[in-house]
Amino acid sequence: MAQQKINSIELSPRAFWYFLGYYSWNVIKRFTVILLIATTTYAAVGLIRSGNAFGASDGEILAAFLKPLPRVLPIYFGLIFVYALIRSLTDVRCNHYNVTAQGLVIETGFLTKHITVINYNHIQKMTIVANVFDRLLKSTTVHIELVGLTAAPVALEAVDITFAKEFQKQISAKSNTAKSKSLLGPKTTKSKSKK
Repeated sequence: MAQQKINSIELSPRAFWYFLGYYSWNVIKRFTVILLIATTTYAAVGLIRSGNAFGASDGEILAAFLKPLPRVLPIYFGLIFVYALIRSLTDVRCNHYNVTAQGLVIETGFLTKHITVINYNHIQKMTIVANVFDRLLKSTTVHIELVGLTAAPVALEAVDITFAKEFQKQISAKSNTAKSKSLLGPKTTKSKSKK
């Protein structure tokens, strides 16, 4: 297979579903405990106000705690879906990864646009990660670790899996070339003096 030069890194054709699942799961992980605490507090306050908390059986108390869930859960999951839908649509439209002569250019953001340029000699390591969810959607996440203790790693999400390996080879070659040039230093020329 001939090596093709990659100028733009394509998102997976199923990137929308990738981002929808990603954002839905993150919201569920973060806010389910808060929802349970709020629902339990609401039910406990209702039992105490009505005076049924101390004379009720375990079944009645359990029914009181479960009573608000049929009203709360559809609203909760509806809000999660709307949030994930909006974030997925904006991420698919606004995330762009480009390979230029200066370095890797990452454009993200909808309301606030972030453009990050990573110089090739700052790339220390690239890792391609594809969990089961990623492989089902034929996408992957490319993690790029940068040189330096304070440099935060960069993640390129929902990259098409067919582009990822070729992209890794190309960036690795450019990174090695840039590092070797920086180690050699600037070219010096000998000046001939006239006698």
